[in-house]
Amino acid sequence: MTSSRRHAATLLALLAMLHGCASYEGAPNRAWFPPPATAAEGRTPGAVTLRVPPQVQSSVSAVGKLLKLQTGAIAEQAMRAALGDGLADWTRQVDEPPPPAAGHDATLVIDAVRFEHHERTVWYLWVPPLSQVVRYEASTTLAFDVTLLDARGGLVWTRTYDDDPARWVWTTPSADSTPLPEDIGRVAHESASRLAQRVSRDVREWIRTERMQPRSL
Repeated sequence: MTSSRRHAATLLALLAMLHGCASYEGAPNRAWFPPPATAAEGRTPGAVTLRVPPQVQSSVSAVGKLLKLQTGAIAEQAMRAALGDGLADWTRQVDEPPPPAAGHDATLVIDAVRFEHHERTVWYLWVPPLSQVVRYEASTTLAFDVTLLDARGGLVWTRTYDDDPARWVWTTPSADSTPLPEDIGRVAHESASRLAQRVSRDVREWIRTERMQPRSL
C-alpha cells in the first residue's frame, strides 16, 4: 500500500470511529438561521402573537441511532425569527390564546411539525481483506401545519407548508449509514427558515388586506 493510500485509509477509519461514537442532540442553533433580510421600511405594521402547544414545542424526530432532532423547537425559533423580521411592531409568544383586547392583529399557531429522513445505498465497494467503502444518498423533508386566528380568535385559515426535499451524498467505511448529524441539523434549520418565511409572508399579506377592508362606523 502506498503512503497516500495508507493516509486515506487512516482518515476513513478515523471518520468511522467519530461517526460511530459521537452523539448530537439536535438542539436549535441560532447561527444556522439566516440573518434578517427585511429593511425597516419594508416591514409590515402589525402585531402577531405566536403560540406553540407544548406537545409541538417538545416534538423530537429520531434519525438513525445518534440523532434526536428537536424539530419542534427549531420550527418555533425559525417562526419567531421570520415574524420578527417581517413585522414592524412586535411579535411575542403566548401559552394560551390572548384576549381580544390584547392589542394584536392575529395569532399564529404551529399545530404540528413533521420531519422525514430517507437514505439509500448508491454503491458499495469491498476492499480486501476487511475494509469497505459505501456511497449513500439521503433526503429530508420538513412540513409545518399552522393556523391563523384574527384578533377576536376567529379562524382565518389552516394551512400546511412543506419544503422541497433536501438531498446530499457522502462516502464512508461505516455500515451505519446515518450521515453526520450536524449536516442533518443544518439542513433542518435551513428548511425551517424557508418555511417560516413563507408563513410570515402570508400572514403579512393577510394583515395588509385586512386593513384595507372598509370598517363599519
